[in-house]
Amino acid sequence: MKNLIKAAIPALLMVCLVLPVYAAGGSQQPQSNRAAELAAIGFQATGFPVVTKPFTFSAVVNRGPMHGPFSEMEAHINMEKQTGITVNFIEIPSQSFNERKNLMLASNDLPDVFISGVSDPDILKYGGSGTLIPLEGLIDQYGPNLKDLFAKRPDIRRDMVTPDGHMFTLPRLQELAHRVNPDNWFINNTWLTKLGLALPTTKDELLNVYRAFKDKDPNGNGKKDEIPFSFMGGTIGGQFDIASLFGAFGMNDVTNHVMVNNGKVYFTANSQSFKDACAYFNQMYSEGLIDPEVFTQTNAEYFAKGTQPDNIMGSFIGWFDENNVGVERAKADYVCLPPLIGTDGKQHWNTDANALLARANFAITSAMKYPEVAIRWGDLCFDWSHSMELCYGPWGICLVQEGDKIIQLPPPPGLSQDEFRYLHCPAAESPFAVYEADHRNLNLAENHVRKFARLDIYRPCFPAPEELFPRAFFLPEEENELAVIRTDINDFVAQSRARFITGADSVNTGWDTYVSRLNQMGLARYLEIHQQALDRYNKSK
Repeated sequence: MKNLIKAAIPALLMVCLVLPVYAAGGSQQPQSNRAAELAAIGFQATGFPVVTKPFTFSAVVNRGPMHGPFSEMEAHINMEKQTGITVNFIEIPSQSFNERKNLMLASNDLPDVFISGVSDPDILKYGGSGTLIPLEGLIDQYGPNLKDLFAKRPDIRRDMVTPDGHMFTLPRLQELAHRVNPDNWFINNTWLTKLGLALPTTKDELLNVYRAFKDKDPNGNGKKDEIPFSFMGGTIGGQFDIASLFGAFGMNDVTNHVMVNNGKVYFTANSQSFKDACAYFNQMYSEGLIDPEVFTQTNAEYFAKGTQPDNIMGSFIGWFDENNVGVERAKADYVCLPPLIGTDGKQHWNTDANALLARANFAITSAMKYPEVAIRWGDLCFDWSHSMELCYGPWGICLVQEGDKIIQLPPPPGLSQDEFRYLHCPAAESPFAVYEADHRNLNLAENHVRKFARLDIYRPCFPAPEELFPRAFFLPEEENELAVIRTDINDFVAQSRARFITGADSVNTGWDTYVSRLNQMGLARYLEIHQQALDRYNKSK
């Protein structure tokens, strides 16, 4: 494999270094040359700074709608002060991130590092080709914090290693229990009270509530400007999507539409449940109860609707309610809406069982001339103090420590907790490790406390762990085959769901054609490959 990390001992450094050897047209770089290059930049294998002479590497990051400039975040400034390394952040907005990242990888127009956004297919395809370099040798020599993490948590290391035995990315660990509940459904309780309505518990009750929101002027401004229900439906299973609501029809839907029953995988998006859900939301859409922009709006447009001078938002899907409607409205007007009682008499809701651990963070590319420098920067992210800053914000601005307790400081007036936090730290767009024990000592901000309360509402409705497809790597040849089938199927399902809900296509007359198209796209093979990966994963436990 290209770019395989090997060891070499440079004679020109004062400390003992083990250095990667690069393959370039089949030749290896002489050890003496490598040592001289590292000496020229003032690289140090231990201690700080990492480099004694000015050094910059480029890094692609996924910039969310609330993020401030990454180079101005105190969490990153503190890293630079300690390491001597300047990071040239290439910030790509979330809406266009995957497209631009894929173009970079395919064209070999690479940054030195991808700090976020590398998917499992990217790892298998571009790790195997040499575009992303293996990290395990670098970690062994230059990663004391990572070595400590993997010694404490071999389960994390197991989940990071590909079928060919390499590790191409660093993890992001945030053992905060409520992260397994990404979907939260909010409703304007002030409007319910004004209209004399109770929280809806069934599909029929929900329709009646949304009709009242639309027709009875609950915001009292004399205009018919209320939006009964809004979400973001561009990506099925995304953070603001309605996939969890499909559980009211007897079956959860998830991003890849694959779930497990008694050890056998099955597809959710060709089920009667999926069809019935599309028909129901089409009725809602046709009556003007759903925001007409749900399949086209950006994150910023979605958030802006809840902060208009006249409150127009009746109900929405969100992570923190205050991100959508502001802190004061979130506290005064909105409550969490529990899952509806479904067709089978039960309540169903999605969970992201893998949310506590991500393996999409920090990959070093073949463009990076000095991966030794990059891995030392990446390893410092797993120092306890830096992990806290990267996740929750800098000490003295977002966090303070009082004895054994860590306290999240409140945001300035006019900012939500997340808006404040994301101005100062990358949060999910960074590698770090914040453990369960850290969270037990963390006096969380009020928005987190309220999200924990919502977890108690939704957790009893989660599918059992064995019903969820696990964090399993596919073999490279499987991933190559899946790459086309997965994209075709998932894009087709997302587009069809949007067309069924908006009425562009009739779910009743177009359903058989839809199912037939799925079969023609290779659905049987799609499920067969998932079954193979599931069987391997279960045997490896």
